[in-house]
This record gives sequence, C-alpha cells and structure tokens, in this order.
Amino acid sequence: MTPFLLTIITPEKVVFNEQVVSLTAPGQLGYLGILAHHAPLMTSLVPGKLTLRKGNSGEQTIVMAVDGGFLEFSHNQATLLADGIIPRDQINVDSEKTVIESIHRKLQSFPDNPDELRKQLELAQNRLKIHMET
Repeated sequence: MTPFLLTIITPEKVVFNEQVVSLTAPGQLGYLGILAHHAPLMTSLVPGKLTLRKGNSGEQTIVMAVDGGFLEFSHNQATLLADGIIPRDQINVDSEKTVIESIHRKLQSFPDNPDELRKQLELAQNRLKIHMET
C-alpha cells in the first residue's frame, strides 16, 4: 500500500504528522475512507471515530475520538483541523462519566445554554463509546 502524509492539528498543537496508508473519518454524510491518490476533497467532520492505519501493509491501527473539524486531501497529503481529538487509549472513562452526569443534572434545571450542554454531552458520549469498542 502506498503511504501518504497525514497532519492532525488542534487549536493547541500539531497532534500527528506521519505517513499513513489509510484514514477513515466521520464526515457530515457518513464515514469516508481515504487511500493514497484519492481525489482532492475538503469536507467538514462530525464527532466520531477516526481510524488511521500505518505500516507497509497497514498493520498498525490507531483509533482516536475526534470532536469534529475539517479534512482536506490533495496531492497525497491529508490535513485534519480538529476541534479536539484524543487517542482511544488516553480516554479517561471516569472523567467522561462524571462529565455526562454533571451535564444531565444541569439540563434538568432548564439552563440558558442547553444546546452547548447537549454538544458537550455528545462529545463525552462519543469518547466513551470509542473507548469501549474493541
């Protein structure tokens, strides 16, 4: 398999900048797969599971929870601008459960910003779901 360069950037830092042989990302209309020599594209991403395959034949798999963002692919280079991203093995289950419980309590008290709380709830639930997958 032919590799291509993937760079993942958050507002804070460059998270990943390596060669990969495939990328699967959560687009607005569903998951999309990218291999080398893919047609140029730019798309927005939604919260979901990001899967990268590294190595000559894609034998190393890296899974991350992405909070949304944008993905551009052109000339065998992919750039992912992520709102937030965390590798599956770094997700803190207890912390995410605490966040979910706290948001549920806040939503019961008719807050001024329910949409923002629902977004935070969706992100925490996404991270938990990805952590629990095998």
